[in-house]
Amino acid sequence: MRTIFKELVPGHPSLKGLEPHGTRVTLRLRESVDIEKQSVLDIVRHWIILPPCPVIYIEKGKNPQRIGFDSASAALRHFRFESLPERKGENYEIIETSADLGDGAKYELAFAVRKVQFTPERNFVGRGNLALPAVCIEGIHADSELPGFGRSSSISALLSVRWQQAIPDHSIAHESGEG
Repeated sequence: MRTIFKELVPGHPSLKGLEPHGTRVTLRLRESVDIEKQSVLDIVRHWIILPPCPVIYIEKGKNPQRIGFDSASAALRHFRFESLPERKGENYEIIETSADLGDGAKYELAFAVRKVQFTPERNFVGRGNLALPAVCIEGIHADSELPGFGRSSSISALLSVRWQQAIPDHSIAHESGEG
């Protein structure tokens, strides 16, 4: 996924309909994307995992949908356990840690461990064949593999890296029939 940001001065023609504040997101799909198999909402949910502000998806004729999660642990819990009926009730724990690296740089890491019966030990929960987001940069799904772990030995974890700054609320609007 390629993300491009361009700073515009007030009054620029591209800002028509957005001033005095607002954001417009344009989603261009590759020709290989079959919109019959995956909705725009599914695509947005795949990429936007940990937005730094509320993101609301609005599609004509449907209820608005909140996009993303408030923390890496909430996202991991959803993707690894709550969205899979066969995983509900597993004896697991999500461990989360974070660090402020100064100058606004921050990381958050959440990983799943399974409690071992009758002992205080815990084992990492593997990902199996699940295609889970593993790395988010500025809240956007950047990679499905955690750095340092091969696909076959990967653990269920989510790393979020961001630069803290104030960002206004965003909405994503999609009108049926538009590309």
